[in-house]
Amino acid sequence: MTDITRARRESLRWSLLVALNKSRPYTTSEQLLFDVARSIFPDATKLEVRQELDYLSDRRLTEITKQPSGMWLPT
Repeated sequence: MTDITRARRESLRWSLLVALNKSRPYTTSEQLLFDVARSIFPDATKLEVRQELDYLSDRRLTEITKQPSGMWLPT
């Protein structure tokens, strides 16, 4: 079962990176990335997307601007 979970996480990360690459040089809204995730995984949650964005940010594959209002703006 963990292989399926791992494959899902990796696929979601890849999809987020592709979406961020396509939107360059502009900042992408968190909602757009959530919509991308939902189109691939209908049961995806905002928490799951944020966790994967945080993972990508920790590895310096993307940068995230966290606004005081709670909105994340990945670039």
